[in-house]
Amino acid sequence: MLLGIYLYLISIVLVPFVQCLKQGQDYYQILGLQKGSNPTDKDIRKQYLQLSKKYHPDKNNENDPAIEEKYLLISEAYEVLSDQELKGLYDQHGQRAFEDGPNNAKQHAQQQQFRGGGGGMEDIINQMFGGGGNPFQQGPRKTNPTLAPIQVTLREFYDGFSRDYKLDLRSTCQTCSGKGGQLSRCNKCNGSGRIIREFVQGHFRQQIQQTCDGCQGVGETLKKVCNKCHGNKVVVKPTDIQVELKRGLERNSRVVLEGKGEQMPGLERGDLLFQFEELPNVGNYGYRRRGINLYKTVTLTLKEALNGNWKLEMLHFNEELSPFVLERKAGSVIGFNEIEIIRGLGMPIYDREHDIFDDEFGDLIIDYNIIMPKGMKNSNDLNLDEL
Repeated sequence: MLLGIYLYLISIVLVPFVQCLKQGQDYYQILGLQKGSNPTDKDIRKQYLQLSKKYHPDKNNENDPAIEEKYLLISEAYEVLSDQELKGLYDQHGQRAFEDGPNNAKQHAQQQQFRGGGGGMEDIINQMFGGGGNPFQQGPRKTNPTLAPIQVTLREFYDGFSRDYKLDLRSTCQTCSGKGGQLSRCNKCNGSGRIIREFVQGHFRQQIQQTCDGCQGVGETLKKVCNKCHGNKVVVKPTDIQVELKRGLERNSRVVLEGKGEQMPGLERGDLLFQFEELPNVGNYGYRRRGINLYKTVTLTLKEALNGNWKLEMLHFNEELSPFVLERKAGSVIGFNEIEIIRGLGMPIYDREHDIFDDEFGDLIIDYNIIMPKGMKNSNDLNLDEL
């Protein structure tokens, strides 16, 4: 008699609760938490451990299905709230994104990235994983940007250029519309993308949804391979791209060409990023770049440094100034570690804010290196009578 009353009371409390959860379950309430209080990972784990011990199937001596189902809901709630990705999806969209369970929520998101569209629930999940904007106006996500490094000489950084490059870029196969061929419904999951596995241990029976391993959750399998892309869903096409390097642009700068990159099935064409890298020791005339300035080491003998009376012709990137003359009159001394600054012979100054070169230049800094005579280590060993 008492056992019957107990089971009746349990059914009154749990069954409506379970039915309510099925219609729109709140994972926070299942674990006895308040969403507005922003519970930490520690709080979530603590509540889960307490409740899972209380409702564990091993303690369900009466084999009450309502208690068993609540334990499964507790496990499902913890699975979602302990996973940062799933928790973020749930916090933004609520139970609507989890009508078929946590595994299916992730799977739907992956399918939307692959197929790039849909509507209703698919748009909600696509919004979560595809970026900001109105979920009812959000279009397909963009393919990841393609990075294309270009190695250029220091002189090309000085002069700038506009030239054509040919790149091999992937695009969605138009013959099969990015499907890889002719598709048919997966026989293993009947097109749902998921399968249900049942585990039985004593009196405890549990059903778990898993991604279908026959179609990897897509719901369809390849019946006939496309003869254009051979099942790869994309084809590689040589593409002509015009690239402009602005005068004075910094080393390792990137230029973004929007919508000129690769395109994967179900996604918009991505961006193409050109990164300009400097070729070392090629086409630099012995100059080194530091910001807007150029540096060059000029080597002199000790006699030239002390007596002067020398002249050097130096090549420069500016053809109107090349060659320019570096000289010292007789009696003009160059000291050890001396530098000379020549205004306006450095790099063109690129105005990033206005995306222009405004006819301004940095400086050229000459670093003098003096070669000591054989047997001498420094200026203290100097014998002026020998010069």
